[in-house]
Amino acid sequence: MITSDPGNNISGLVMNFEIDKTLPANRLVNIYPNPINPSTMISFYLTEESLVDNDQIGQLKNNLEVTRLSGSEEELVTVLESILMSHLQAREILKTIPYDEELVTIFRKSSKRNKLAQILDFLGRVYMIKPDYNKSLEYIQTALELSRELDDNKEESYCLMNLATAKGKMRK
Repeated sequence: MITSDPGNNISGLVMNFEIDKTLPANRLVNIYPNPINPSTMISFYLTEESLVDNDQIGQLKNNLEVTRLSGSEEELVTVLESILMSHLQAREILKTIPYDEELVTIFRKSSKRNKLAQILDFLGRVYMIKPDYNKSLEYIQTALELSRELDDNKEESYCLMNLATAKGKMRK
């Protein structure tokens, strides 16, 4: 668990880390390198079971087909993002790939280049989990270049962190 402790505030936020070794490894998600100590990782624990059932995902996929036929691009993006989030909540991250890739195609054609950088970086992290490190690096590197073009320091920092993680995993 990550908490802030304002009583020991040195630079705006002090992070305290508690390690609970009883947590099952398959319930740890969003594992990132610790920016304070790069030799360690930060993760958080999902306490509840899947928040989404297959019927809900099925309904969203039906909505996707209808939206592809008669909806606007904005509606299509909304449905794709809903399916993506539903699969994440159902702990089915690899099932997000086709929807991520469709979002990439849409955002490449649109003016939403910041969204393109975010989804490319996310897709790179998904391929890191798969693991397909070459594809992961390709997506994250593209996201990094785009975030630099956009002068988006926050997204650039995420890309750099994810790029370092992917390269580190390749060497193992």
